Amino acid sequence: MLVLIGLVVGAGIGVDLWTKQRAIDQLTSAARSSLQANAVAVTIDDFPFLLSLQRDRLESGTLRASQAVIPVQNRKLPVSDLRLTVKGVGPVKDLNHAVIDKANATAVISWTDLSDLLGVRVDSGGGDRVQVNTTVTVLDRPVSVAVSGVPSFDSASKQITLVNALAEVAGVQVPDRVTQAAIKQASNLFKLPTVAGLSWESLTVSGPGATVGLSATKLVLAKLG
Repeated sequence: MLVLIGLVVGAGIGVDLWTKQRAIDQLTSAARSSLQANAVAVTIDDFPFLLSLQRDRLESGTLRASQAVIPVQNRKLPVSDLRLTVKGVGPVKDLNHAVIDKANATAVISWTDLSDLLGVRVDSGGGDRVQVNTTVTVLDRPVSVAVSGVPSFDSASKQITLVNALAEVAGVQVPDRVTQAAIKQASNLFKLPTVAGLSWESLTVSGPGATVGLSATKLVLAKLG
């Protein structure tokens, strides 16, 4: 009898794992197509998976991709090292109308793509600092100013601000009030649009680009692609 029970349980687990793997394969294929993603890895944490299907809801899962292209307003944004974690997804039987209760993502955006996204040149400022190149007017003449600072997320304004900011003006002596105006202007340039329905949470320097943190609640799954 114990052997029979063991066989039945084993068969049930086998069916559950097979069904979950089919779902993972389908999600992986969908991510490759909709996100133009490479090296995609999908995990579903639910067990038993068949119970989640019966409830028409997934509790949690993760998607990773070495390269992907995600929607930002009317354009596509290339990213690398994408990691998306979701909690509470349903209905799973109709993913075109599925809603994610909570989503968190991290990704690396190259300095070139971040500059294109913000409409201003952004680069590494050395260490944990970013550098923003902007223009101020001195005696009716435009003067290029390089402002560097540590990016910090302001939870009140939902914007990235520059902490411990410094302004450098090559070859031109300008009053302190002008450099302070340039620093303020540079911080205001970080007008970050919603990324695939996700809001910005952080931005840190990471060598080839900026590592960004994003999150959303009650996110429509279709917005991700």
